[in-house]
Amino acid sequence: MKVAHVVGKLKAAGVEAVVFNYLSNMDRTGMEIDVLYDADSVVPPPQSLVEAGIRFIEIPPYQKLPAYMKAVKRICRDNGYDIVHSHMNSLSGFPLLAAKRGGVGVRIAHSHTTSSKVEGKRDLLKRALRPFARRYATNFAACSAQAGRWLFGDKLFDEGKVTVFNNAVNIEKYKFSPEDRENLRRELGVGDRRLVLHIGRFMTQKNHRFIIEIFKELKKIEPDTVLVLVGEGPLEEEIKSLVREYGMSDSVIFKGIVPDAERYYSAADVFILPSLYEGLPVVAVEAQSAGLTCFVSDVVTRECEVTGGVRFIPLSAGAEKWAVSIASATSRDREADNASMENSVFNIKKTANDLKEYYYEICGRA
Repeated sequence: MKVAHVVGKLKAAGVEAVVFNYLSNMDRTGMEIDVLYDADSVVPPPQSLVEAGIRFIEIPPYQKLPAYMKAVKRICRDNGYDIVHSHMNSLSGFPLLAAKRGGVGVRIAHSHTTSSKVEGKRDLLKRALRPFARRYATNFAACSAQAGRWLFGDKLFDEGKVTVFNNAVNIEKYKFSPEDRENLRRELGVGDRRLVLHIGRFMTQKNHRFIIEIFKELKKIEPDTVLVLVGEGPLEEEIKSLVREYGMSDSVIFKGIVPDAERYYSAADVFILPSLYEGLPVVAVEAQSAGLTCFVSDVVTRECEVTGGVRFIPLSAGAEKWAVSIASATSRDREADNASMENSVFNIKKTANDLKEYYYEICGRA
C-alpha cells in the first residue's frame, strides 16, 4: 500500500507532530509512506523517520498555488498512491483536487483545527474553503468531534462518516522527571520561582497578547513568578515589545523552538493555553502527561481533559480572573497523572495501528 501525507510547512510542532507520532509508532510493514511538505518549512524532516524509510518530498509552498497543484498532481501520477491523506484542514481541497487529477482513488481530508471570527479575513477564507475540502475528499477524519463538525458539518459527523483519530503522544516521553526539572531550572536561572509555561507558535490563534496580560496580573499576586514561552512565529517581535513596554523582560523567557519540550513540562508548575480556537491541542495532552495543571480557554474541546487537571476558563473572564486561578493552583501527583494518560486514548502505543487498520478498511483490503 502506498500512502502520501500532505502536511504543509514543517514547524516542529502542531499538526505535523501528530502525524509523525503516528508514523513513528505504527506497524508500517507492507506500506510505502511519503510525506509531501512545503519547501519553505521552518525545520527539516525528522531524521528518525528518514532513517526509518519514510520518504520526504519537497513541494512548492501552497501560497504558490499553480506550481503547488502541478507538483502534487505530478507526484501522485508518478508514484501511483493508493491513498492521499491531507492534513491541510480547510486548504485540503487543493491537494485533494490535485490528487484526484493525478489518479488517486482514496483521498482523506483530515481536520485538525477550527477557527475564530477574531481572525477576520483569515476566518472568512477558511469558512469559504471548507466546501472544497469536503468535495474532493472520499473519506473524512478529524482530531476531535469539534474539529470534525467544524470542517465537515454536523450531518456528516452524525451519520458516522467522520473518523476521529486522537492526538496521541508517547506518554512515557513526557513523564515528569525530577532530574530534568532541577537541571533545566538551573539552566534557566529561575530557582524555586513558580514557572508558568506556554508552548505554541506566535500567531493570532494562540493569543499571546492575552498571555502577557494574564502574566502582568499574576505578577501583582506573585512578583517572583516567571513565564517561559516556547515557540516562534510572525508575532514574536510584537510580543517581545509588549513585554518590554510592561517592564517584565527579567521575568519572561523566550526560548524559540526547542528539541526537548519534555524537559520544559517537567520544569514548569502550570501550563497556560488561552487559545482563540483549537482542534484538540496536543500540548495539552503532553502537559497532562507531565502532571501539570493546565489553564485553557473554554473554546478548547473538553475531549482533551483526562487527568482532572484541566481548568477551562472563558476568555471573557479577563486577565485578572485567569491570574487569580493560576495563583491558586496546587501541585498535583505527577506520577499518578502520567499513569492516567498511559491508560487513555491519547497513548500512541495503544492507538497508532488504528490508522493502518483504517487505511486497509477504506481501501477494501483484508
